[in-house]
Amino acid sequence: MTQPAEANSTSLFQVFAHADDDLYFVNPDLYRLLAAGHRVTSVYLTAGEADGRNVDTRDPLREQAPVDFAGYMEARQNGLRAAYATMVLGKREALWVREPVELVPGVAAERCYLSEAPHVQLFFLGLRMADAAHGFPADQPSARLTSLWDGRAARQPTLVAAESELHQPQALGREDVVAALAQLLFYAQPTLLWTMDPDPLHESYDEARGITSSDHADHTATAQFAREALRRHLRAGGRPPLTEHFTGYGNKNWPSNLSERSHALKKSLVDVYAGADGHACAHRYCGDLQLGDGADIRRYGWSTRSRYPQGTQWLHRQTDGRLAAYAVLGDQAAVWTETEAGAGRSRDRSCCPAVTSCRASLSPPTAPAASTWSDCAASRAPRAGSMSKWCACGARRTPAPCCPGSPSATPTRPLATGGAAARSVCPRPWWTRPATSMSSHGTSRWASACDARRRRGSPPGRRSAGAGCRTP
Repeated sequence: MTQPAEANSTSLFQVFAHADDDLYFVNPDLYRLLAAGHRVTSVYLTAGEADGRNVDTRDPLREQAPVDFAGYMEARQNGLRAAYATMVLGKREALWVREPVELVPGVAAERCYLSEAPHVQLFFLGLRMADAAHGFPADQPSARLTSLWDGRAARQPTLVAAESELHQPQALGREDVVAALAQLLFYAQPTLLWTMDPDPLHESYDEARGITSSDHADHTATAQFAREALRRHLRAGGRPPLTEHFTGYGNKNWPSNLSERSHALKKSLVDVYAGADGHACAHRYCGDLQLGDGADIRRYGWSTRSRYPQGTQWLHRQTDGRLAAYAVLGDQAAVWTETEAGAGRSRDRSCCPAVTSCRASLSPPTAPAASTWSDCAASRAPRAGSMSKWCACGARRTPAPCCPGSPSATPTRPLATGGAAARSVCPRPWWTRPATSMSSHGTSRWASACDARRRRGSPPGRRSAGAGCRTP
């Protein structure tokens, strides 16, 4: 259904709390970008482990089911991968490569990408709910994404999915999450940034409980984390993306704005995620069975709505006949004007088109070619200074500690293979390295357990082309 993403195509970067947020609150917009072959990088901050019972919520006997937080997390991620494979390739049982990556020192995530479409990538951080209901001591301070954001919790533990290549949980602080997102922004170099609503509408207020929000608290905190990471990305000279905030649970308070066809498409993809699409599931973790075939009863999925909808006045004809287009890029006002009336070309062109191409081609397993980088020093664009430093760094025209792939000029710890020690030199960017585990996880492993079984007999240090796991 799709062709490989071109180097200069749209690059979408999404940040969500849970593994179904983009299916409920962004589709069918996400589907259209994927079907067009654009590059998509999606990040999910929480484990989404809920009560750990992967049983339909309408089942009267579900309370008797065993609690398996890691298993339910795995099931949700498998459902999401199946939905993405359906959107991109038209088949739910596509091959995925799963591998651990260290985004910044001490912060690991699992990255998944389609073997047939490596420009589509999913990153899972796995922040879990730390409270008595989830197996933590009652006297231990609780931690959730909202308390991590507002400082009530210093750190929040992570959960490792049942079949993840991450083998060790972490405890992440607010700075860890922001730095990891900033690094991923630097990696994706997005032209579009999509996340949830940072300021959802209020449903009610009383003096005892305060404000009742129309949205899930984790959605709101996720948007705040994404915005803070974007601010850091822009301060480091990153390209400002067009940012869109999507309404979450508050959709249920508004009339449906989708056509019957769009709604049917959206529901069909949620059904794939929930394992309710009629496929024969022979896997233990084949989707979010808590939804079952009841995804449509959740009215917040009946619409797809921007929190800050754009008007129709973004394009104007000036008195001299030239067109002027207006937008907000990374919380900054931007304007493009025609070179002359009827020319159809903008006066303000992107700095370093060669760099833009190279940035957009960093999808694994391809490494960037140094010869495609350009020096922006002579550019007349307002951001030429920071871009020049970044381009020169990418072309390795400056010595250490300026490291390609790092959002700052500070050396980062390399991904160690076989327990190698960290070095104070520019490491190879993590997205160009073999799919091995991080130094914090000890031994080297293949990208997934099922890949390892397929590769028995292969020479050490080599990977099969297109290897991966089928989505159950």
